[in-house]
Amino acid sequence: MKRTLLTIFTLMLMTTAALAHGGEDHGGGAPAATKSGMTVQMAAGEDVEALFKYPVLAPGKESRLFVFVTEKRSNRPVTGLEIIVTMTDPNGKEARIPAKAGELPGQYEFTFTPGNPGQYKVRAGLTGKSFTEGFAFAPIGVSAPIAPAANDAPPVWLLLLSGALAVLSAVLVFGPRRQTSEKQPFEFQGN
Repeated sequence: MKRTLLTIFTLMLMTTAALAHGGEDHGGGAPAATKSGMTVQMAAGEDVEALFKYPVLAPGKESRLFVFVTEKRSNRPVTGLEIIVTMTDPNGKEARIPAKAGELPGQYEFTFTPGNPGQYKVRAGLTGKSFTEGFAFAPIGVSAPIAPAANDAPPVWLLLLSGALAVLSAVLVFGPRRQTSEKQPFEFQGN
């Protein structure tokens, strides 16, 4: 699993090229959906590249989001970073969220619960021992949950009545039967 994730991550890094200057916000690549249902975005700076990975977000639902950071020249994971992700809601309210180191080298994660539907701007500030980078990713769309369809189930009393009629019918059809007339002995009439 880890090897597959690292292979996908490496391929994503190899397909992105961007010119950048230190300390500026570098634009992210176009969001791309993955087979796992997550969405990924790529951004490259002067020293490092960042892959932002997130699930479908819904208002009021907490989700885990990830930032994978590698050295731009060697493609090695970068550890020991301080990462602050700024999520700006459609009304302009900012939430500054620190990302903590994840399970894999170069992986950082944070949780986020959107309040309102709409487009959320995403910026990430990365501070390492010898560099500072800032990335701006494409906005994330947060959709209001789809209301469930009206309950078209029949009323309970109708279900109970139907069940009782089915049981009564089964008893009448398959239950014990009475003979309505007495059996007449069979007489053989032959020559």
